[in-house]
Amino acid sequence: MAIFAAAMAEAGYIGVLLFALTAAGGSLPPAWEDSASRRHTGIPLPQRRLILGAATGAALVASHLWHTRIWWPDSLRGPWNIRVEGTYALHLDKLGHFYAAQVLSETYQGPLRWAGWSPERAALYSAVLVTLFAAYVEFFDGYGQNYGADPLDWAFGALGAWWAALRARIPELGAMRLKWSYWPSVGFKHAFVDDYEGHNYWLVFYPHRLGLASPWPQGLGIALGIGGKYLRSGDHPTAEDRARRYLEWMLALDYDLQALFRPGPLGRGLLGLLEHLHLPAPTVRFRPGRRLWIGLLWASTRR
Repeated sequence: MAIFAAAMAEAGYIGVLLFALTAAGGSLPPAWEDSASRRHTGIPLPQRRLILGAATGAALVASHLWHTRIWWPDSLRGPWNIRVEGTYALHLDKLGHFYAAQVLSETYQGPLRWAGWSPERAALYSAVLVTLFAAYVEFFDGYGQNYGADPLDWAFGALGAWWAALRARIPELGAMRLKWSYWPSVGFKHAFVDDYEGHNYWLVFYPHRLGLASPWPQGLGIALGIGGKYLRSGDHPTAEDRARRYLEWMLALDYDLQALFRPGPLGRGLLGLLEHLHLPAPTVRFRPGRRLWIGLLWASTRR
């Protein structure tokens, strides 16, 4: 659970860092433009790496302090333990770990390339750092009184980090990505990262990115989505909760914003951040034992 919150917060810090580096260097973060790693930014290479190291360290410290106060108030106060969460959230939390690590790994490739590393090394170093970050989060989770270190949470986080690295190295994999949408479920009063009833995860495929001649429109993709209902009972549901919980599947269109708008340099950076989200689109929803639903869906709150 905590890796999702920690990684999303860390991605936010790195997002700020990206724009700070853009302003300071006078060029785009290199993950957003292939030729940027060869451009002169106005800041010598050693200073760029020093800035990146200091900014990353500051973001990590800020993230640790925030999560120690909010997420780990009982850290280092109890025995360390390992706890596999079983059927928590019907395993949607594992997709959350994968997704958050993917976002963080993709995002951090930009500053690494700005600091002079090649795209290949940036993808590798970013995946290694995010994998270690996921292990650090699980280590502190191990002291939690209500949860523990979950090896599966770490494994899915590591998979997300290395999936982002593979997408950077293998062009054909750029035709696929995992996206997320969220709408708060009714009555949920805790952190949104635990509101899995409001989460939907989407595996998106863009046929046009494969470079094949196809009648499929440029800028549109196909998204296979998954979500769940009656998930608020947590890791220890009652028999009634177990009987009501279910997964729902969705088939939708998705937008390749870069192909649709063909923006300039700054626009590519902004749209690159939005590419992690599935935006409202025509959707067909399948639910067990329920009627087929067709409409414009962001995230469903109806059971």
